[in-house]
Amino acid sequence: LSPSPTDAATLFSDGALAPGEFLSLTGFGIGPDTGVAYTSDAQWRAPLQLAGVKVLFDGQAAPLLYVQSRQVNVLAPFELSGKTSTTIQVQYNGSLVSSMTVPVSAAAPGIFRSQEGVSSQAVAVNQDGTVNSPSNPAAPGSYVSIWGTGFGSIDPPCATGGLNPFSAVNLNSNVSISAYGAPIGETVSAAYAGSAPGMACGVDQINFQVPFSAHGSTYLYPLVMLGGELPGYSSFAGATIAVQ
Repeated sequence: LSPSPTDAATLFSDGALAPGEFLSLTGFGIGPDTGVAYTSDAQWRAPLQLAGVKVLFDGQAAPLLYVQSRQVNVLAPFELSGKTSTTIQVQYNGSLVSSMTVPVSAAAPGIFRSQEGVSSQAVAVNQDGTVNSPSNPAAPGSYVSIWGTGFGSIDPPCATGGLNPFSAVNLNSNVSISAYGAPIGETVSAAYAGSAPGMACGVDQINFQVPFSAHGSTYLYPLVMLGGELPGYSSFAGATIAVQ
C-alpha cells in the first residue's frame, strides 16, 4: 500500500484518517484484476466483503465501495472515534496482502471533485439548483452547496455502513471555508455543515455564501473546528468552484 490512505474525495492524504471518512487504498494485488463496484443490500448498505476483498480496521470489517488490484475504496468505521491510530489490514481471497498502522484524527476534511485526479472542480450546486461549472458559474454573494468526507461526527451519530437521515443533521463541529480567488482571499462560516440527507453515512454537505470578492476559478479549503475553537483541521488539498 501507499504510505498512507488517501481521502477518496481528493486522492490526497493529510497523513491521518478520520472516523467516517471515505478512503482510497492503493497497492498491487490487493483485489481482482477487473474492478468491481458494490451493490447495496435491501437496507442500502455496502458489503463488508466484495469480490474476495475484505478490509479490517483494528479487526472490524469496513464497508467496501469498489475493489480492484491497485485500488480499494472503503469507509473508515465511525467506531475509530477517540483513537489515535488504527491498523488497517487488507485481505484478498482469505490471505493477508497488506497491513499498516496510520494515525487517526477527529477530522480530515476533503471536498469531492467532479473528476478525481483530473480536475480540481468541486462537485457543487449553485443557489438555483444547477450544477456549478466554468460554463455555469455562481454569482458572488450567492449560496453554493458542496459535498465532502472526513468532516467529523454528527449528533446523533451515524451508523457505519448506513444512510444519513433524510433530514439535516449538524456536525459536532464548526466549519468555515477559505476561498482564494481574485482579487483577495476571504474566509466565511458555513451556513450549514452536516450530513448529506439520504446519502451514505460519511458524506457531508456544506452550504456557504460565495464571498463578494471572489471571481473566476476560486479555490476552496475547508477548516473544521471542534467546539468552534482553533486550531482546527484543514484540508491539505482544496477544490475549485466557478464564480462569475
